[in-house]
Amino acid sequence: MTVPAWQGCPAYVAPSSVEPLTASITVPAGTTYDGGGKRFQLSNAGQSEGQPPVFLLEEGATLRNAVIGDLAADGVHCKGNCTVYNVWWEDIGEDAATALGASGTTMRVDCGGAFLGTDKTFQHNGQGTLHITRFVADNWKSKGGKFYRSCGDCTGNKGPRNVIIENSRVHNHQTIVGVNSSYSNGSTPDKATLRNLYLLRWNGEIEVCSTFKGVEKGSGSSSNIGPEWSTSTCNVSYTDIFAVDQLNGTKKTGIAPGNGVDPAPVNRVKESWTY
Repeated sequence: MTVPAWQGCPAYVAPSSVEPLTASITVPAGTTYDGGGKRFQLSNAGQSEGQPPVFLLEEGATLRNAVIGDLAADGVHCKGNCTVYNVWWEDIGEDAATALGASGTTMRVDCGGAFLGTDKTFQHNGQGTLHITRFVADNWKSKGGKFYRSCGDCTGNKGPRNVIIENSRVHNHQTIVGVNSSYSNGSTPDKATLRNLYLLRWNGEIEVCSTFKGVEKGSGSSSNIGPEWSTSTCNVSYTDIFAVDQLNGTKKTGIAPGNGVDPAPVNRVKESWTY
């Protein structure tokens, strides 16, 4: 892994055993599935839509201590309240994880990491809240994609969706969160809350919180409105962000100003990374 685990979380350990699958593993309501650090492999159809998840979490289920390999399909699906702890995606398939729960539910992701994505790491198709903490991610090959996206054009697409991301490190993503500040059907806008994030991208600017107009499937495309700071949709200030610049070099992480000043006066730290 190119980025180590967040401080206080279990380190990634290369699995010594592989669990080949022919179908998704369903974790029943209210139970815990401990992967024991094994690598799970299902299928790989790249960015094709409609792939099955490796793990399907029913209401109140917990998944912990699992590694999803390069046959990652559509990662993890959470149908309601659920917890994902110390799960590592070595090579993201369609998406790493998708929150499908109704209003009032929370998908909690704590520790672990996700790598080699090209589009979205976390996808939010239901309502409720997706809460991510102490997580690391790096799209070092594509150097793009979105870390989180509230669905732009789902069937029956509506808000609000809430996302909370805190105490995490995200490298080589173009957008950290994409949220819908309005919906064509007039439903309540989304809200993103970001705190204590370390961000690195040395090949272009990062849009920390980018806003869109959400539409229903078949009603056109979701339109990009642009990045925002300290608004009702984007609850993030400059002090919440640490931009990582190159130690003993000239490479810097650019932060898109959006509705703020340019250059964005975020916190800046210097670190040594081999990009």
